[in-house]
Amino acid sequence: MKKFVSILIFILLIGTLSGYTQDKPPVDQVDEEDKAVMEDLELSDTAFFKKYVEKFASKSTEFLYKTYISVDDPEIKIYILFKAIDKGLNDPFVFKIFNTGLAESIKNLSYQDRMRDHADNWKVRATAAYLISTKPTVDNNKKLALIKTLLLILREDPEERCQGIAAMTLGKLFAEGGQGASGGKDGGKYKRYNLLRKDTIVNIINTKLDKTHLNDQYLCWALVKAVGYLKSEKSFFVLIRTRKRGFNEKVKLEISHSMRAITGSSK
Repeated sequence: MKKFVSILIFILLIGTLSGYTQDKPPVDQVDEEDKAVMEDLELSDTAFFKKYVEKFASKSTEFLYKTYISVDDPEIKIYILFKAIDKGLNDPFVFKIFNTGLAESIKNLSYQDRMRDHADNWKVRATAAYLISTKPTVDNNKKLALIKTLLLILREDPEERCQGIAAMTLGKLFAEGGQGASGGKDGGKYKRYNLLRKDTIVNIINTKLDKTHLNDQYLCWALVKAVGYLKSEKSFFVLIRTRKRGFNEKVKLEISHSMRAITGSSK
């Protein structure tokens, strides 16, 4: 009987404490100092973070990186990505944020785990890839690391939208600068496998485009757009073949845009 009474008291105590912590106290019972921040009680954890992160974000990208790796909320991670990109990818902590963001729930996971990627983690990967495409200037050593992760997404991501955005970002990374850097020791007899060479990326995108299924209309559109950024003659006949395969009009329109970019046509 004593044990039952103890359990009952414990349950009632927990319930009382829970109600105390969740109910908003009356204004007349709040200290003057707390009245100014009473609205914080109405904020979600994500909104609360966004409200106060500005004070630190403007001072330290290291703070943003430490925050990124310590939170699980995809919305907060996306918010950090938008804040960090303004600092540029050559900032060491910004680079870490984006290389981590690209690999969100995709690296070092089994195929079954990737197929169970039901959360919004794919939005983190897609956002990271897209933002890189808006500011693609980055040192070669950092660029190589980003390319490797983007290729992982292009090859294995279960979300078609992530694959498509990764393809367009690869195109943007090589849209300027001719053939790209030789990459030092990778530029010799292994040149064809050097991921810092534009031709290598062109070959990968062309192969992916040739193998894209008719059901993957968005992915095909994104790959064609990437081909337009790359402007390689090697893609000419790949585009011709793709146009004959029966993709929708949006894809065909993008094929025309990319063909004009490759041939230098103005009409």
